[in-house]
Amino acid sequence: MRVVLETPVERLHHTLTDGRRGIEPGDVTMLAGLAADDLPHTATITVGAQVTRRSPVQRSELRSDE
Repeated sequence: MRVVLETPVERLHHTLTDGRRGIEPGDVTMLAGLAADDLPHTATITVGAQVTRRSPVQRSELRSDE
């Protein structure tokens, strides 16, 4: 079985050490399974360029689903 997951790279953003949201270039490994101790499926993607927001995230911008 093959599963295709399409999502914008912005969904991989996290808070960087300087407070901006972004992702650094490199490999990102996705894991899937029934539980945190049972992750038999993996896929690795490569993010080609650093993508960041110019300003730090404001507390009002934080959402529980990120």
